[in-house]
Amino acid sequence: ADSLTEADDNGMSGDICPRPRPGKCGVEKKPPKVKVFKEPLQSPKGVHDIIFPETVYFSKLENICEDLAEFFGYQKIEVPVIENKLLFERGVGVDTDIVDKEMYTFHTRGGDWLSLRPEFTSGIIRAYIQNGMNNWPEPVKLWTWGQLFRYENPQSGRYRQFWQADFEFLGSANPVVDAEVIMLAQKITKAFGVKSSFIEINSIGCSDCRQNYRRALKQYYHSKTRKLCPDCKIRFKKNILRLLDCKVEICVVLRQGAPEILNYLCKDCSSHFHKVIEYLDGMNISYSLNPFLVRGLDYYNRTVFELKPGNFEPGQEAQALLGGGRFDYLTKILAGPETPACGFAIGVESQAFVNA
Repeated sequence: ADSLTEADDNGMSGDICPRPRPGKCGVEKKPPKVKVFKEPLQSPKGVHDIIFPETVYFSKLENICEDLAEFFGYQKIEVPVIENKLLFERGVGVDTDIVDKEMYTFHTRGGDWLSLRPEFTSGIIRAYIQNGMNNWPEPVKLWTWGQLFRYENPQSGRYRQFWQADFEFLGSANPVVDAEVIMLAQKITKAFGVKSSFIEINSIGCSDCRQNYRRALKQYYHSKTRKLCPDCKIRFKKNILRLLDCKVEICVVLRQGAPEILNYLCKDCSSHFHKVIEYLDGMNISYSLNPFLVRGLDYYNRTVFELKPGNFEPGQEAQALLGGGRFDYLTKILAGPETPACGFAIGVESQAFVNA
């Protein structure tokens, strides 16, 4: 045992565990200082971790969407998280709150302006055009699941990074498609376990209908502009239909006396909407007409709808679990062949929050 500590022929110690070698100055080197946080870092405002039991609800809803998508003939599609910002400015609408206030946009080193996707439909239509899906047998049915990003005020069930499931039916202008899409939306919600819900539905007509309706709204709100909220004073000049979407109390009160778009529909749009209602009646799907429902995206035309939890009560302003409608002109706006389409998006967190 003593031989293990004796010096060897080279004068080196024979210890089994050699001592640390001293530095050049004969002093052991001290490890570099590491900056340590005084408090644990928190996630940025408006984003959240998905942990148990939320993970259970997320997986359940995704499996339901996948099963019903397969049953109804929808194919899965994945689109990029980042897109050219012009895609959303042209598709969603430059004067919408999403584009004007909520998009995360950045300038790349290569000089491109890109945006984190705030919604799915524009990206899916871009992919539809780019990949020549208009040459596929019609109808083309697509669905996807993933994260979206909007810089908005975080609140219960709403986040700046959030999840949606999205379903799009492309290639048919038949009003039965609108009813089928609404039926699929309701089936997903019921399968997920939402005990009670109701459909709010409206028609915003075509561009000709809306032109006449905008004039009527201008005339109605002209003497009331001073009472509008600051955002609606701007909307009055840029896109007056957005006034109907405002949730500020004074704007909600003023809206009650506004003209209703159903009285300004052209013959074709009126006929289309009545047929949608007839199909819903035939499917035993209950609904409530909301003449001021317009949705917050410019690409919608004709049928728009939302599904809300609970039972319908007049004047109720419940948060929608899902929403959608018809968008017959979006492919043309994005330089593709005109393709009638209808679809909807489901807010995953809002569904999980209701079901928790």
